[in-house]
Amino acid sequence: MQMERRSTASGFDTLVVNGYQIHNDTNPVMDAKKYANEHFKVNTVHILFGNGLGYYAEAFKSLMSTSKEYLIVLEPLELKERLEVPDVAYYYGTDVKDLDTLLRQTITKADNLRIVIAPNYEHIFADYYEEAVKIIRQFVEVKKSDISTIRSFSTEWMTNYISNMQYTADDAPIDHLYKRYNCPMVIASGGPSLTKQLPQLKKIRNHIILIAAGSTINTLLHHDIVPDYVVSIDGSEANFNHFKERYFENTTLLYNLVHHPHIRKQFKSGYYFKDIFLHEAEAHFQKYVQEPVSTIAGGASVATFALSIARFLSDGPVAVIGQDLAYTNMLSHAESNKGQYTITDEHKASRRMFTAEGYYGDEVLTDPPFFMMKESFEAIVPNFGVPIYNCTEGGIFIHHMTNIPFTEFLEKHIKTSPVQQALPDKKPTVVASYNLVTEAELKAHNLLLRLLSDNLILIRKNKYQIVLDNKTLRKLGKNEEKVHELLPKSPVSLVVNSINFDVETMFPKMPNETEVEFFTRENIANIVMLEKLIFATNKSKDAVKELSNQLTVKS
Repeated sequence: MQMERRSTASGFDTLVVNGYQIHNDTNPVMDAKKYANEHFKVNTVHILFGNGLGYYAEAFKSLMSTSKEYLIVLEPLELKERLEVPDVAYYYGTDVKDLDTLLRQTITKADNLRIVIAPNYEHIFADYYEEAVKIIRQFVEVKKSDISTIRSFSTEWMTNYISNMQYTADDAPIDHLYKRYNCPMVIASGGPSLTKQLPQLKKIRNHIILIAAGSTINTLLHHDIVPDYVVSIDGSEANFNHFKERYFENTTLLYNLVHHPHIRKQFKSGYYFKDIFLHEAEAHFQKYVQEPVSTIAGGASVATFALSIARFLSDGPVAVIGQDLAYTNMLSHAESNKGQYTITDEHKASRRMFTAEGYYGDEVLTDPPFFMMKESFEAIVPNFGVPIYNCTEGGIFIHHMTNIPFTEFLEKHIKTSPVQQALPDKKPTVVASYNLVTEAELKAHNLLLRLLSDNLILIRKNKYQIVLDNKTLRKLGKNEEKVHELLPKSPVSLVVNSINFDVETMFPKMPNETEVEFFTRENIANIVMLEKLIFATNKSKDAVKELSNQLTVKS
């Protein structure tokens, strides 16, 4: 690659690469400012492909004025000297393998993202640009899917959490199973490739601990394979439908506290665990459960939690099977899974499917939710510090896992002696004290509702006033102080981040706002925020009432 740095009359150097002009040859700084003004968009994350000597990044950064605006620079040129601007993320080189990691570390929201290419970079780095854009678009699809899930289900997760507290009176936390085994662990997921592994799995069933990822248990049972454990994290009615027609006497349920609360009733025994979502409600959780409860790392897929649990339960080797995360043979699931269907062109369009690198280096068909699950695996696997064997023999390629045939894993790690499942721990029921907690909670909910409603009335009365009188300000401040004291101890704390995100998205700060525009936007945003908090608090209160009734029946 031929690069030439030239002086200009303005005193700022310009750059020519392979005969292409990167900057203006008269005044590159002024030209970069003009380019930025033409391509900059407010309240947007800008990904700048190409930066030359650094003038473009400096120009874009100078236009940014809100918290939603930041800049990522992808620079494939190798330059000894270049201008770097503070608070800008830089990615140098033409290797895209870590680009997705940079995006995940830098971008928290993908609703407003813009790719800008510096002049002539599309000619010099055409292939790299195409590859980078593909990764960025995949990231955006995955991120939007992730955010949409949280926004759609956070209230449901909150009410599920409250209802599931009744089971913590009888079940033990998963900590009671910590390192209870030292044997091979196999995690079965419901991808289409699972079908070909079932005969071999059946032969060695008694020599491993078998963990089913969610609804995969139905496929296993259809083939007379009874897993030791099944992991459940999904709070939807659809997830409950996979379990509601059976009673599982010989399989132990491992569940987080936001999964569908009726599933636990279908199992003879169970252990519970926390996930990162519950951190916001830690103060509330400790009112019910005083003993330590581990947080299990996971992500977008129940199988990621199952993998973390396998390492939590055993120091033995771990293999995953049926982990396609792709539509292998144009199928959605393995045989005998209730959700199985054949992929059509309509599915491809509606689920925004695309191709990605496959297990064997081929291209496979996947979609944003599957790709998000793949990324979840890639985020947690390095933390284990030991090989995790991907024995799917199909589907998508998952970085950091060791791909080997299932038969090879079994030949290497299976011993002659059978493995016995650890017996469930007996735990004394503490229903009486839980009843006292729910009584106190209902009072706290009523107080929270009164404070939020009072503030809503005060702000509505003064919606069009730029300056509030001192009496109103004191009252609002006093109420807010009490709300901030109550929220961390309430289940409502689980939805606060989601509500904040919604309101910030609906009412973004605009550049050059007048004082009137600023206060009008802030007042309307506060009204919407309070309305959403009141709605969530009423939902939480109803769930606490139902929990109180359930505990009364038990006692």
